[in-house]
Amino acid sequence: MLFDRERNNHEETTPSPRTAPPARHDRGAEAPTGSLTQFGAGDGMRADTAAQVMSHWTEQGASEPASYAASHSRQRTSNDNDARHKGPGADNVPDLKVETVESIKKLIKDDKRQEALDKLVAEAAAAGKIDKTLLDGGKAHYDASISGEGVVDPPGYQASGKAEKSKVLIGTDAFGKGVPWLYSSVMHEYWHVRQFQQNKDSPSKVPGQGSDRSLINQQEVEAYCWEIMNAEKHTGMDKHPDQVKEAWLRLYNNYWVALTKDQRTPLLDKATNAHKIAEKITGEKLTFVA
Repeated sequence: MLFDRERNNHEETTPSPRTAPPARHDRGAEAPTGSLTQFGAGDGMRADTAAQVMSHWTEQGASEPASYAASHSRQRTSNDNDARHKGPGADNVPDLKVETVESIKKLIKDDKRQEALDKLVAEAAAAGKIDKTLLDGGKAHYDASISGEGVVDPPGYQASGKAEKSKVLIGTDAFGKGVPWLYSSVMHEYWHVRQFQQNKDSPSKVPGQGSDRSLINQQEVEAYCWEIMNAEKHTGMDKHPDQVKEAWLRLYNNYWVALTKDQRTPLLDKATNAHKIAEKITGEKLTFVA
């Protein structure tokens, strides 16, 4: 089953609990209700129907999906706030060299998205931010067929308990809002890759691969926490407060509210910190009930 990252538009209102995070859907579609089946539109998957998911797995050459499903898409429509943050340094990414960022921007402009991804991942790996040995093909794969910014297939485990390599797919929507947006999208999916590792090899507070709804919601919360907590020092997304706000709204409205108090406990420190940072960057009061 799939992990994808999609940024739906949200207004800052008191959220109502959801039984499931957004399924694999086009921009603006409503989240499904009810639970999703393990081998169909799995828990948290970005897929409209079980048939579509099984079709995706067929395209990947698998006889059946791994025993884990979650979908994290990262997508949103244009926002007038973007224009206010397009001044000098708006596309700076602290983890990447300035010349690399400029090269990536040119590749994106020339519609060479796979080359842009390869350059981004290569430098992030050289800087120790990404371990390419955990990735299928040692890279992130551009896939124009997916909606949202990215998706990763939980890979299953080897007999030794070590996780198989994960195939990270990055969609067209990841390339339209600047290099910080692209880098944060890639790193969101990479955090899921790290969650998939066996416990002793994972830095996650909620590691594992499973079809349990609460685990999927927890892992989504943690991945969005990573984005917000690293927006200033690593991705540069802090120069785009509207994007940080959207990350918080997804984290909270789609996933946090679906967790029980006990399920929130291992992530409470991260979520509290992310909320504080999101409010600082956006200059807004954002809803958070611990």
